[in-house]
Amino acid sequence: MDTHFFAGLTKFKLDAGKHRRDDDFADRFSHNFTTLLLVIFTLVVSARQYIGKPIACWVPTEFTRAQEEIWII
Repeated sequence: MDTHFFAGLTKFKLDAGKHRRDDDFADRFSHNFTTLLLVIFTLVVSARQYIGKPIACWVPTEFTRAQEEIWII
């Protein structure tokens, strides 16, 4: 591999210990709240899809069981 590529990547090093202070309380709250809300909605949608009532599909009678499984999944 090209060593210049990896040398260039070191410029983009992220340091989790440093905090930026160019945003106020409302910005920080919005960032955290939005992330939390997206995670909660993702969990709710995933739970309803995988744990709750599965999707019910109507398939023609000429389909075999294997074809039904393929198209439903």
